[in-house]
Amino acid sequence: MNFLVIVLDTQRRDHLSCYGYPRKTSPQLDALAAEGVLCENCVTNTAHTMPSFTTMATGQDPSTHGIVGTLFSHPNEPDQRLDDTTPVLAEILRDNGYRTAAFDNLHDFGCYPSWFARGFHWYVNIWAPQGSHPCHLVASDLNEPLLPWLRQYANKQPWYLLLHYWDPHQPYNQPEPYRTMHTGGPEPEEVDVNGRGYHPHWGWTERLTDVSREKIDLYNGELSYVDNAVGEVFNILRETGVYDQTAIIVTADHGEDMEEHNAPFEHREPYETTVGVPLIFKPPAGVKCASGSRVSGIVGHIDLMPSVLDMASIDAPDNLDGKSWLPMARGEQASIHDALLLTGGATKQHGTWVSPELAIRTDEYKYIRRGAADYHEDQTWLDIACLCASPWRNEKDGTIKDKVDFFNSLPRRELYDLRTDRYETVNVADEHPHIVEQLDQRLRQFIAKNPRRLALEPLDDSDLAR
Repeated sequence: MNFLVIVLDTQRRDHLSCYGYPRKTSPQLDALAAEGVLCENCVTNTAHTMPSFTTMATGQDPSTHGIVGTLFSHPNEPDQRLDDTTPVLAEILRDNGYRTAAFDNLHDFGCYPSWFARGFHWYVNIWAPQGSHPCHLVASDLNEPLLPWLRQYANKQPWYLLLHYWDPHQPYNQPEPYRTMHTGGPEPEEVDVNGRGYHPHWGWTERLTDVSREKIDLYNGELSYVDNAVGEVFNILRETGVYDQTAIIVTADHGEDMEEHNAPFEHREPYETTVGVPLIFKPPAGVKCASGSRVSGIVGHIDLMPSVLDMASIDAPDNLDGKSWLPMARGEQASIHDALLLTGGATKQHGTWVSPELAIRTDEYKYIRRGAADYHEDQTWLDIACLCASPWRNEKDGTIKDKVDFFNSLPRRELYDLRTDRYETVNVADEHPHIVEQLDQRLRQFIAKNPRRLALEPLDDSDLAR
């Protein structure tokens, strides 16, 4: 049995055609879902790349592993490091006889997150020729070294292969014909929300402009571009005869807000647009799942590691927050979690990285709780880069204090009934104080595991001493 894990950067699930999007963006993934299992309610446990990948690698949510921000431009940053003794998935599989390989470049983040390379026989660090930042990498740059490697080693089983495609992260730099493939394509039908026009998958009508529609067209073209690149990988698995023996898992580190909430065309906040990600699972031979099945129970990135180890019949470490979703995929259980912790924005407060924007996701509700972000004069832009992308960021410069003040102006509590409002358009916190109280208590249980990282109030000296 082999394991292929594909992570598409910035891929919100509801823009894939297999999840009901009106444009045909993902024929390869649609076909994969028709063979396997599609999870309708997979959520990343964080809205940022670095903590998201850490969660997938460890089976721990940010309250346990402690990584809360994506420090892509932060050199010499000792405060956000994964403990060297924390087991990661690649190490466990390697130690159990698997060849392990990753095609990725998170190693090039400014804070040097070396744990992403742990456990891999091959960690192919691919620099983007199109620009100076790792996110400029396009799918063809990744496939160029990947496809020959796969042809050489596909039959040298068993193996674990992790692929991180940056598409559809900005900048939208895909080639033609994908660049204009969805230009002027069908729009989601407008619906009325309390007297306001709203386009599901796109956002509020009054905020949709020619510029934002062009960005959505380009984003959708990126999806089709990376979908085609993923199809090339599937073809090699078929050509080499190992497709049936390979478990294929496709997900995303996070999604992308369009014109729905506070940070258009960014990913900071724990709304479904950002934390709602795909999870498509094609089982290997010997793992019985109904082809084309869909499961509705919530699953998280914390569940990736225990699910892979379950299939491999390898004992999982003791301190995992996740559970195997195989019983759901086989139709034996409807759910494995009653609630998941989500983290949103993060900021550096007096030398310590914390997340003051937290959420609880259940089958029925999303509860968002924001604390206070502290402004101090020695902060730099890097200290607040993960906090919140203000909607006016491209219209005026704004100061660091403006950014902190914007975050502190957002509602402190939000509650959404996902049964009737899956796009999170109407905050019903005031109408349901008892539910807010229940979920707030549950959230504080998560906070109590790591109050130094999950902080609803600015850290004081006693917190910093922990």
